[in-house]
Amino acid sequence: MIKRKTAIGYKTEEKTVMRGYELSELAEEGYSFYDAMFILYQGRIPTSITTLDWHKSCISLVKIKTGERLDERAGQDH
Repeated sequence: MIKRKTAIGYKTEEKTVMRGYELSELAEEGYSFYDAMFILYQGRIPTSITTLDWHKSCISLVKIKTGERLDERAGQDH
């Protein structure tokens, strides 16, 4: 039997809950991984306006972590 609980969520065999939202229900409703990360950090469902900004921020962070952003900048300088 799997049971884990933290200050931000918990997991049982049936469900995983984060900030009061069941992750499988969010996925069924069409929320993305980025939306789940927004809920993790903000503690609320994102609006359509915040979703777009949040997705752009997450993509920028991924590019920075993978070095893609640095490669783009280097190409612009030459």
